[in-house]
Amino acid sequence: MGQELCEIEGLTYVVLPDGVVLPTDQPEGIVPLLVTLTPALLDQIKTVSAQARFIQSVIDSTGTEPYSDESRVWASAEKARLGL
Repeated sequence: MGQELCEIEGLTYVVLPDGVVLPTDQPEGIVPLLVTLTPALLDQIKTVSAQARFIQSVIDSTGTEPYSDESRVWASAEKARLGL
């Protein structure tokens, strides 16, 4: 349902698609919190998240690197979908 991005200071950040409502009966230890994605938090996520760094590396790659134009289009769409 959601896409886990990273953990920062003991909190796991997950992206959920628009309109998704989490079940109220979460397993013990899971407490969903809605956070405001500030520029500072977004920068932290981009730095800590291996997925975010990979997506950005594909977008930033040049024609001499092993990523195709199709891969760069995918990475750009994935970056937008995840709000990165």
